[in-house]
Amino acid sequence: MFKVKEIIYGVFKGSFFTRETASKNWFVFMYVVMLLLIVIYSSHSVDQKIIKISELKQQQKEFRAIYIDTDVVLTKLELESTIIEKAKEKGLEAVKNPPQKIRVTY
Repeated sequence: MFKVKEIIYGVFKGSFFTRETASKNWFVFMYVVMLLLIVIYSSHSVDQKIIKISELKQQQKEFRAIYIDTDVVLTKLELESTIIEKAKEKGLEAVKNPPQKIRVTY
């Protein structure tokens, strides 16, 4: 038990890195620090990607609403009654007799 307390106190005081066998400890310490930096970078990268995904989803919803609005307007403009009204405004009238096919034979 005394050995464990001595090791823990040594780590907190910093003697963990100043002993003669400290070169092994420094290698492990630097390895752990590098791993921690990689984890921190990865988490920030994931956070940025999540923010970008949420922004793109919001844009997708907005574009979908614009598409639906435009589709409704175009569908209304394609109706025969709307076309007839626009033609009457320009002075055109609907044909009373349907068109006939003309056949030319040689």
